Amino acid sequence: MRKYGVIVFLSGSLLLSGCSGLAEENKYTLTGAAAGAGAGAAAGLAVGDPGMGALVGGLIGGVSGLLYGEYWKDELDLGF
Repeated sequence: MRKYGVIVFLSGSLLLSGCSGLAEENKYTLTGAAAGAGAGAAAGLAVGDPGMGALVGGLIGGVSGLLYGEYWKDELDLGF
């Protein structure tokens, strides 16, 4: 189990370090997908299928993050 924790930590670190060059609305999409996958895996673990929970949570989180990012892109257009 400890091996998996290290793998998840390193994967998350690489994923988050890759966000530095993304547009702001894309950062929301990636963050939403990551948070959704984590929450979905935890919920899926409770019912016995963490992989499916992570997949569904990641999809829902990614779409939610995309919509949120697109909304704020239009709301906070500073003209730069």
